Amino acid sequence: MKRVDPKLYTKEYYLKDCGGYEEYLNHRGNELDSRLQSVFKRFSDVKGKTILDIGCGRGELCVKFAREGAVNVVGVDYSADAIKLANEIKSIQPAKTRNKIRFYNYDAKDILHLKKTFDIVIMTEVYEHLYQEELDFILENIKRILSKDGVLFIHTSPNKLFYDIFYKFWCYPVSEILINIWNIFSGKSYGRLIKYEELRNPYHNVMHVNEPTYFGLLNIVRKHGYKGKIRTTNITAIKPVYSAKDTIYNFLVYFYPFSKLFPFNIIMGCDFNIVLKSDEN
Repeated sequence: MKRVDPKLYTKEYYLKDCGGYEEYLNHRGNELDSRLQSVFKRFSDVKGKTILDIGCGRGELCVKFAREGAVNVVGVDYSADAIKLANEIKSIQPAKTRNKIRFYNYDAKDILHLKKTFDIVIMTEVYEHLYQEELDFILENIKRILSKDGVLFIHTSPNKLFYDIFYKFWCYPVSEILINIWNIFSGKSYGRLIKYEELRNPYHNVMHVNEPTYFGLLNIVRKHGYKGKIRTTNITAIKPVYSAKDTIYNFLVYFYPFSKLFPFNIIMGCDFNIVLKSDEN
């Protein structure tokens, strides 16, 4: 089955490009970046839960779940370098946390080898790295390892329509106008957005083989008998709010917070997340 070469997911990628690398380097995996924080907040109580993180990367989210009371946390990733990094941060955790975590150098398509069921299965920033055939295979297998009343959580970005329409023709041009006006009249510099042509770096160009759209995501989860509501955070797109000017900027450039809501998020949402239940559970 066709897949992105796992050898592309190197230690350098995880420490210099993969989202959250700065927090990982600064805090040795003990603090989550805003993206992973938003994922964790979707689960108000994980005490006593069994959790599988597919495409666990450096393992920060697994550590967080274990610290917050999950009884069994498994992370799988087909990158050998990712698993090495994950085991490094596991090794510095207290024994109480460390003993609840297991990391495996598995392809996502091999999760049945775990021979376990899970209350929560998570795929964070994995969808866009998988070919359609792989997704079909994995979503079917996940149904077989979900416990009764178990849930699948998917977080994926970037929304292809956000990049290729909203960002290209609205966010960047409007941002340039606003920033030029601000810089002239205030005498201060306000950080500029990345040009559209630079949004997808060399890693993205080879790894993101399946950038999502709202209806593409909706169709595939329905195809495999899952039910859930697609949400958007836009937390990786908007500027952090330190003053009223940041709030105004986010509204004018990203139409935030309305861009989080349906139907605006079909084009204006940078990311999608969805908590799913299988019809078979």
